Amino acid sequence: MPNNSSDVTRPLKVVISPVPPGEQINDRWPVTVDVDWIVTEYVNNKPEPSVLADADIYIGTDFDVAMGKAAKSLKAILIPAAGYDRIDPDAVPKNVIVANAYHHEAPIAEWVMAVALALDHELFLSDRSFRNGDWSQWPGRHGAYRELYGRTFGIIGYGAIGKRAARLANAYEMRVIAAGR
Repeated sequence: MPNNSSDVTRPLKVVISPVPPGEQINDRWPVTVDVDWIVTEYVNNKPEPSVLADADIYIGTDFDVAMGKAAKSLKAILIPAAGYDRIDPDAVPKNVIVANAYHHEAPIAEWVMAVALALDHELFLSDRSFRNGDWSQWPGRHGAYRELYGRTFGIIGYGAIGKRAARLANAYEMRVIAAGR
């Protein structure tokens, strides 16, 4: 059973995966309390369950039964993403708070449109060809350049991210078809 008493005499123990090289944890995760960062490699998006034994907070996208059994002092699971579908609700110990991230629909929708453009215009293939000195992918060699204008854009999941992506697709004058719950 988790110990949810507030213990302000020691730093919070937070389990986190390594940050990218050159970054500092406190730059990526600025905090105003004393934290003992438990930095550990995640395998298949999860730390070794035993790492959670004394942790107060776990930051990650996946949580399973083995992790729940090991997490004796856990108070919160913080998901640095919108989705929480990889958190097994039956594995979460009683009284543990689970919180996901939100208000990132703009950058994700922009990424969706960037990928749509890159795939439609075959930018990855062109980049590879150009880097190898092969100019056969030059757009002028294949007739009219493809465009998103007038095409159909399908969206599965019409929450905040899907709606934002639809607005961007509308800016390209695309026909949008969306499916939600």
